[in-house]
Amino acid sequence: MRIGIFTNTYKPDINGVVRSISTFRDELDNQGHTVYVFAPEAPGYEDEEYGVFRYPALRLPVADNYPLAIPVSPQIDWLVPRLKLDIIHSHHPVLLGEEAVTFAKKLNLPHVFTHHTQYEEYSHYFPINQNIVKTLTREVVRLYLVRSVAIIAPTASMRAQIAAQHPTIESRLRVVPSPVNLEHFRFKPDEGAKIREKYQLKNTFVFVSVSRLTPEKNVSTLLQAFARAASGHPDARLMLVGDGPLRHELELQAKRLQIADRVTFVGSVGYMEVPNYLSAGDVFAFASTTETQGLVTLEAMATACPVIVVDAPGNRDVARHEENGLLVQNSVAGLATAMRRIMKDEALRKTLGEGARQTAREYSAPVLTRKLVDTYQEAIETYRNAPLDYKRFSRDAEESRHFPPQWLTEITGTTEWFDSLSAFWKNLGS
Repeated sequence: MRIGIFTNTYKPDINGVVRSISTFRDELDNQGHTVYVFAPEAPGYEDEEYGVFRYPALRLPVADNYPLAIPVSPQIDWLVPRLKLDIIHSHHPVLLGEEAVTFAKKLNLPHVFTHHTQYEEYSHYFPINQNIVKTLTREVVRLYLVRSVAIIAPTASMRAQIAAQHPTIESRLRVVPSPVNLEHFRFKPDEGAKIREKYQLKNTFVFVSVSRLTPEKNVSTLLQAFARAASGHPDARLMLVGDGPLRHELELQAKRLQIADRVTFVGSVGYMEVPNYLSAGDVFAFASTTETQGLVTLEAMATACPVIVVDAPGNRDVARHEENGLLVQNSVAGLATAMRRIMKDEALRKTLGEGARQTAREYSAPVLTRKLVDTYQEAIETYRNAPLDYKRFSRDAEESRHFPPQWLTEITGTTEWFDSLSAFWKNLGS
């Protein structure tokens, strides 16, 4: 099978989407498929893998300097039809996601989309009325979903959430979790010891967390919980791996909480180094409530690290309470109680660590890649029997007569002005 992947972020940037694409791609290659990746340019970075084609991009000083792809490339426009693709797979609903649908329409190919992100939870990056941003975001996603032959959700809870928001596309939803590279993410005691020595963490109890330092990751709550849990435990430490726009604010918060000397802000580290930092921790702690799968939690589990995560979609799909970790309420008190408990109970840590390792094995790349290929094959057959209308604003007959559209009334409310227009719309052509 020949597969075209369109993504707004790729190497050298590292995040959950990139790790998912990269791991799947490596295993698709191993299983005899050919994969081409279309991504934003990365100045100064040279691709070592075959078949990566880059669009022009801008680097913006927000969101960890992720590139903003410019979906214009005559070279790629010439190239794609000549690659003889069987299927197109996109990972974002805008920018290069639109390019993916455009090529699917031109080449008469099935388009598959992976719904990686709870997009509405990122509305705070737009400093305008949040109701407007969330509603428009929901409509943009809806318009994209209806132009996808199959929609992949990384977890069952995300599938349920998408289906509840967009019931008309429920039959197209499939659950295919992102895989974990078990060869890469494994316990590395020697490397972990070096990290502990580097940051003066010998003979301490280390909670480690890996995430961007952004509002949606809820790191502020984790800091407050650690401050409470560490009281009376002088050897407790917290190591935060990752960077982001909130770093300075979080450093100030640690000072206010009088734990600055017990919290290590590591900053960004390369993908190859992440297992070393996980191996340096005794417990993985994660307070994010916006995960679609919690891939970083699974990566921690692969290193046999017990986890403490808040009870939220994505997290609860991988964390099993008192089996591979502790699933707690999203509160300072809930997290702090779990942290104190796990520090005191060595037998519990050992049990949860072994459970974590076993859970990670369920997400091995070969098994999940075969499931992805099955989804591709099903999409190809479905599209062959019933080609999809890729027009962006296509509506069924009943929906096209409805004015104002639901998303617009959510923003503005129904007014007399809308009522009069609505009456005109309904009478038009009757």
